[in-house]
This record gives sequence, structure tokens and C-alpha cells, in this order.
Amino acid sequence: MSAEEISDKIESNYDKYLSESDSGFFDDEILGGIIKDRGSGWVEGNVGDLARECWIAFDSEIPDIAALPVSVLELLPIQLTRTLRVQVTDDHRQYWAWTAAVVDEISDEGSVIGENIDRHFKILIDLILSKLTGRPTNSDDQQRNRQIRNNVSPHTQRLTTMHYPIVATYFSYPILEGILKRLSSEYIKPNGEIRSGQFIQGMHHRYVPPGNSECSSIRDLLYHYHNTTANEQMVSKLDYMQSKIEIFGDKNMYEMVDEWRNFLLHGQELGGVEAGVLLNLICVLVWGEIDAELYHTDWDDLYRRVTSVPRDFRYYPAI
Repeated sequence: MSAEEISDKIESNYDKYLSESDSGFFDDEILGGIIKDRGSGWVEGNVGDLARECWIAFDSEIPDIAALPVSVLELLPIQLTRTLRVQVTDDHRQYWAWTAAVVDEISDEGSVIGENIDRHFKILIDLILSKLTGRPTNSDDQQRNRQIRNNVSPHTQRLTTMHYPIVATYFSYPILEGILKRLSSEYIKPNGEIRSGQFIQGMHHRYVPPGNSECSSIRDLLYHYHNTTANEQMVSKLDYMQSKIEIFGDKNMYEMVDEWRNFLLHGQELGGVEAGVLLNLICVLVWGEIDAELYHTDWDDLYRRVTSVPRDFRYYPAI
């Protein structure tokens, strides 16, 4: 299949998955309430007949995540944001893992989004994929999982089974802010100081030195990048991403991302799904910085290096 045909097949599969899911998330009133009422929104690991029919992980006509064309990988986090309305799927986990593996390999030769941000991005992936046990498929797996749980502290168990989405949400924000500042580095320094003779075009006002010489608003940094710095191709992706993020609330993308951060800073509870949404937004930006031609040229060697890494140091495939 061509890249366009693969993208169409994935979108069609996800359309079916969303329309036929039993999840109560699909009632619009309930869906809005998940975010507004700070209910539990992070669901993971439910695999049934519908999942086996619709997920990339089970569709023999679609290549594995790592083998997808880069044009598909660039748009996939937008499609994956849609399916967060149901749960975190194997497709999410393998996509995030492959993205981390690619960043890890490229970082050995340079950097994708800046050395420190690359490292923090990989830590975020470790957080969001942290699981002590895999999905059991037989009695031996179940016994192995019980042994692991019996030999791990309850603190670690709670972190890897209950708390990791909220920790990952906290960690997402400095990474997103760092990426946006780097991508708009012509306008702003890493410490938030606006460069001489430049500006940051916020959602409601323009930051111009000396009167407004700093910007730390994630809302305005995202708005500036989307509407001032990004190239035409990235603007199109962010427009598409914006429409998918906004199904999770009643505000625009910039205000929602900013509001979630404020809830965190003020100790208010979030719904849980925000970590996945933010990570997908970050992945859109990350893949925008990967040289597509070089990626395709070096893919065989890249895949060999990624999959030959010892298990304890490997990102992909996710376990």
C-alpha cells in the first residue's frame, strides 16, 4: 500500500473503533465532564474483538509501527489522540516507543530537538510506558506477574499502575515549553527572554521588549509557534491536531493546554487522559524536526540498531 492508502486505512479503522466502542466516553456530555469534573480518564489494556479488528497492532494489512512511512508517522499522533477517547491502546504504546527509539538513535549523532530536551523526552516515554508486568496470555504469564508484584515495593507498584499518568503530565510541560522555545529560537531565548528586536505573538496580546520582555505562557508560546513560526506543512498538522484536542473540552487548544497546566500548579486534579494528549502534541513537533529523506535512507540501519539494543536499554518494541 502507498503511504496515503495506509493513512486512509488507519483512519477508517479508527473511525470504526470509535463508532462501535461501548465506552461511555462517547456521550458528548459525559466526554466534556471527564475533563471539567476531573474524573478518571486514563484507561489501558482492554483488548477485545473490536480492538483486534481496528488496531494497527492486529491489522495484517498495515505495517508495524516502525515500518510505517515517515509521512504516516508524522500524522499518526493526531489519529491516536482521537482514540484516547476510548483508552490507551497498543498502537499508542508502540508509536511512543518507536518515537523514543528514533530520538535515542539520532541523539547519538547529534540531536533532534536539543540535547537536554531529547533526554527529557525519553524520560517522559519511560514514565508513560512504565509497567511492571505485561498483559498475561497464559498461566505462566500470570504466575510471572504475581512473582514480580510480590518482589517489588508497594511504592513502585502504585507509581507504575496508578500514578504514572499524572507524573507524566507534570513532566510533559517543561518538555513542550522547551521544544516551543527552541522552534521559535529566532524570537525567544531558552530562559523565556524575548530577543532584541523580536516579539512573541500571544493569543490576546503581543510581547514586545522592553515593556513585555519575557514569555512563560505555554498558551502564548504554542499560539506563536502555530501562527508565526511554523512552516505551512506544520501549520496544517497543528490545525488538524487542534480539532482533535478540542473534543476533550469546551475551549480552544491553546487555552485547554494552558488550563491543564494551571490545574497542576494549583494542586487541582486532572482527568488522566491529558498526558496522552500532550505527548501526542509533542510527537507532532518531534517528527516535524526529523529529516524525512535521511530517515528513509537510513531506516534499515536504524531499525537494526534499535532492535539490537539489549532489552534493559531498549525503547522499542514497548513491553
